[in-house]
Amino acid sequence: KIVSYLKGTRNATLVLGGTETTVGINAYSDADWGGDPDKRRSRTGYIIFIGKSPVIWTSKLQTTTAFSSCEAEYLALGDSSKDVVWTRNLVSEMGFRQSYASPIAEDNKSAIDIASNKKSFSGVKHIEIRHHAIQDFVAGNIISLVQVPTAEMAADLFTKNLPFPAFSKHRKTIGIQL
Repeated sequence: KIVSYLKGTRNATLVLGGTETTVGINAYSDADWGGDPDKRRSRTGYIIFIGKSPVIWTSKLQTTTAFSSCEAEYLALGDSSKDVVWTRNLVSEMGFRQSYASPIAEDNKSAIDIASNKKSFSGVKHIEIRHHAIQDFVAGNIISLVQVPTAEMAADLFTKNLPFPAFSKHRKTIGIQL
């Protein structure tokens, strides 16, 4: 299947630039929960755009075992938010300061609620303090969290096997053209 896919997409290209005149930074962040069959670790996947051009993307196993899908998504949000903040700082140093919060699309409402509120939630005390940095980014208006339906989550490409229609849709969303 892999060889067949590679053969069929050998002319695929990643399109950067285009007619976009803004330098706005936005991202999609996602996680599966316990998808690794050996250690039951979750997989983080995210993609960061400058304008409509993808500039950073990743798919990696989380370093700790999440106790819930909410925790797995929250940890993925933490990783993606750190890279969004780094990208914002880099672009700002180049003279393109972004005056509004960078939106990160997330499909898990509970993870958004935890990241958006400094109040204590029962059942999440076990999440390490270092993962709560995202709350400071939200409070400081550096990032904003936007809930999107799972069907619109482009970062699903990096966390799980998808049916071909969803795969094709997300591939187009991240700028890969055949």
